[in-house]
Amino acid sequence: MSLPIQFPVAGESIHMAEGELWYLNADQEHAVYHRGKTDRIHVVVDCIANDWLRNQLEIPEHQFLVDI
Repeated sequence: MSLPIQFPVAGESIHMAEGELWYLNADQEHAVYHRGKTDRIHVVVDCIANDWLRNQLEIPEHQFLVDI
C-alpha cells in the first residue's frame, strides 16, 4: 500500500506521522507529494541549527539531520 503523502529527502523516503516534530537539513534535495484526499497543515521554521538548537533536539553535531 502506498502512503498518500510521500516525502523524499536525499533519496530516502521519510514518513512524518501526525503530531511528530522533525528537523531536516533542507539543503538536501527534498520534495513533498500529497496524493491524499485529506488536507494537511505543516508548520515550517527556517533557521540555523546552532549549538543551542542541536542540544534542545538532541542532535549530534556530525549527523546529517535527515534520518531522525
